[in-house]
Amino acid sequence: MASEDTPLLVSDAELAHEAVYSRFPPSQKRVIVALVSCSAVLPMFASGSFIPSIPQIAKDLNSTGPIISFAVSLSIFGAALGSLLFATYSNFYGRRPMYLYGLPLLCFGSIGVANARTIPQLMVFRFIQAFGTSGGLALGGGIIADIYKLTERGTAIGIFLCGSAIAPVVGGWGAKYSSWRNVQFGLFFVGLFVFLAMLALLPETSHPGTLGMDKTEECESTTPIAGASSNGPNLLCVTIAATTVLYTDYAILVPIAYTLGARYNITNEAIIGACFLPVGFGNLIGSPVAGDAGGEWVPEDRLRATLFAAATLVPLSMVFCGLITHFVPGPLGLFLNLGCFFLNGLGVDLVLAPTSAYSVDILHSRSSEILAASAGLRSFLLSMAVSGVVPSVSRFGVLITDVGAGIVAWGGFILLWLTIKYGDKMRAWQSVSTQQPWLPKTPPLLASDAELAHEAVYNRFPPSQKRVIVALVSCSAILPMFASGSFIPSIPQIAMDLNSTGPIVSFAVSLSIFGAALGSMLFATYSSFFTDGRRPMYLYGLPLLCFGSIGVATARTIPELMVFRFIQAFGTSGGLAVGGGVIADIYKLTERGAAMGIFFAAALVGNAISPIVGGWGAKYSSWRNVQFGLFFVGLFVFLAMLALLPETSHPGTLGMEKTEDPNLLLVSIAGTTMLYTDYALLIPIAYTLGARYNITNEAIIGACFFPMGLGNLIGSPIAGMLSDRMVIKWRKRRGGEWVPEDRLRATLFAAAILVPLSIVLCGVITHFVPGPLGLFLNLICFFLNGLGVDLVLAPSSAYSVDIMHSRSSEMLAASSGLRSFLISVALSGVVPSVSRFGVLITDVGAGIVAWSGFILLWITIKYGDKMRAWVDVGYSTIETT
Repeated sequence: MASEDTPLLVSDAELAHEAVYSRFPPSQKRVIVALVSCSAVLPMFASGSFIPSIPQIAKDLNSTGPIISFAVSLSIFGAALGSLLFATYSNFYGRRPMYLYGLPLLCFGSIGVANARTIPQLMVFRFIQAFGTSGGLALGGGIIADIYKLTERGTAIGIFLCGSAIAPVVGGWGAKYSSWRNVQFGLFFVGLFVFLAMLALLPETSHPGTLGMDKTEECESTTPIAGASSNGPNLLCVTIAATTVLYTDYAILVPIAYTLGARYNITNEAIIGACFLPVGFGNLIGSPVAGDAGGEWVPEDRLRATLFAAATLVPLSMVFCGLITHFVPGPLGLFLNLGCFFLNGLGVDLVLAPTSAYSVDILHSRSSEILAASAGLRSFLLSMAVSGVVPSVSRFGVLITDVGAGIVAWGGFILLWLTIKYGDKMRAWQSVSTQQPWLPKTPPLLASDAELAHEAVYNRFPPSQKRVIVALVSCSAILPMFASGSFIPSIPQIAMDLNSTGPIVSFAVSLSIFGAALGSMLFATYSSFFTDGRRPMYLYGLPLLCFGSIGVATARTIPELMVFRFIQAFGTSGGLAVGGGVIADIYKLTERGAAMGIFFAAALVGNAISPIVGGWGAKYSSWRNVQFGLFFVGLFVFLAMLALLPETSHPGTLGMEKTEDPNLLLVSIAGTTMLYTDYALLIPIAYTLGARYNITNEAIIGACFFPMGLGNLIGSPIAGMLSDRMVIKWRKRRGGEWVPEDRLRATLFAAAILVPLSIVLCGVITHFVPGPLGLFLNLICFFLNGLGVDLVLAPSSAYSVDIMHSRSSEMLAASSGLRSFLISVALSGVVPSVSRFGVLITDVGAGIVAWSGFILLWITIKYGDKMRAWVDVGYSTIETT
């Protein structure tokens, strides 16, 4: 055993690896750390400046504190999703672009929050705001790992995680002496400044040669598909064209109660639901017809099947709907409208099915991702566009609204025509494809040996099993249509039941589309890279659908409805994207178009029957019972998937075949328990310290956050330095042997003493000690809690980077995402717990949770080497970390 003074024995390989950390001079490293630290401050500022304003926001929006505090949970959920997406794609494109994509979303969300006039608007824009800031912590940690070596990394991460001690103070003072809205405008300008600084000063820090996902010989592309759909001009054109066409569907259906319903005096939800049938019937016919059409020689030949529908059926049906509704009264007008509905549904699917098959043709080995990227882009655009449909009908009338939608659809036709005419040239501009996924330019029946060998992979399942698989994934794809279609006819009844208005309730449609966009990208991405393939995505998503359906069915307020609609849509979202990937896995090119058409046709049965079921259910039972019914349908499909769906991914094509790492899981959960105490103190502060010590001034409430922020500010760099010293000290003791868990020894004192005792004492003091003395003692506990939390989180983050250095951003994102998901659920109960059980029991409970985190950390330190031996997920060594 070497003494602590024994110098470290460094191998040649380690020295060679450390050379990569010398790319940037120390002065530039400090600039980089300052930039990413500023970005990491933004999510804390967004959250910290919001919380002291909760009472004022509740008063301004005619709501209550507990409902407004729900926006905190929703924003944490948004941050969890964003961190996963940004960190994942940073390993493909690099770190810098992710900041340049995320910060504009922060600015947009801040403007939206500042201008919010209703609770749903506040919730949505808080989500966008949090999503935009979410990359700060995960990406920043990856950048630190890129530029600092092992023994310097902890100190740098400690500085990076300092956070903001002044955000709550600024928020509180701004709310008191100006307005909470002005605070949000201020956050917009701060975000804009950081964005410009990043644009000017942040270099790309990823290690040379490390970007991109290692693929098999069959897939040489390392570009993530979300980017491919935007960088590949042909894919972008096709996706936007499909969006313009699909928008007409929504522009007809979402405001139907306020167009056909108002024009033809239809108040019966069952009849309104039945009006959807022609659209669904058109979808049902259009999809298999379109799937069997189109050429299979040049990829763009398949798109020729879309031109008639894109040029005539879709835009003209939309324009005629507006004209007929405006000028033709009575049963004749209604009948003609329903005819246009049928033509629109037919035309939409005559465009969507070939465009989906085209995307799979040219990027077959990553079919789920390309379908998810297309669906995601469509859904993001639609979620914004659809939110304006009902207000447009109210303000400009149905004629102008529908004519505008028709013009948008003609724009889509132009994009399709350009893709067909210049597709080969556009593909030459920037290649984002895999191996040549389209057929070679030889006579059609002369298949090469390589093509025949490739087709063998499609013979793994007999035809009967393929039909079962298509039936299963089609049933899953029915669910998003059913969730959406059964909701729209019920909007007037839901508005009446929840004491709201139709336009506000219809906003849930946009929110659910946004949730579906995020979900489709996540499920499809992870079906190709991070799990065992397609099957687990269904088994993870369908329970979310069931949970969301129960939540919607029991919702008593608009915010609850919005949140559970989002979860419901998120859970259903993998159906189309992952299902399309499954079809591509089991059918070869010359069979795929027809199979995709059958899949879409079966899926779109939901479009045909769901509005009828929703309308009849709302009229003759209750819209809530319709949602309970959706829960049981989702449960049935889940059980069928569990029993009958095999894994269809082609052997050897998964990007990261790994199992959950117990070390990272335990450390992440331990960090969650510590961070939970932070939020458990801060979120209900107006109802704990404010109520106990008669503090009604938002500026003073905001100032009460300062001791915790100061603790964060001091604790983070101290924790980083301590963890570095622990690594050096214990490595010397072992004669140069590096054990990653040594870094976690720096967390034990804070996890056992500072964090749990500080929150327990807060509860005791608030309950038993009145007056200024009680407030003073509480603020000391706040400081100790902030200090302790960062003494745990900084070494834990550095530990995650140490053991998985080559995927540092993903590990930090996964850890942050898990923390955020768990905390977003747990925090929704904090204010109700304080109201029901009191601050003492609530805080003691949080302290017990924190002690459980200490136990997890101790187990990881004690048995970490054994747990790492259970499964190797590509851990770093001393030469590669």
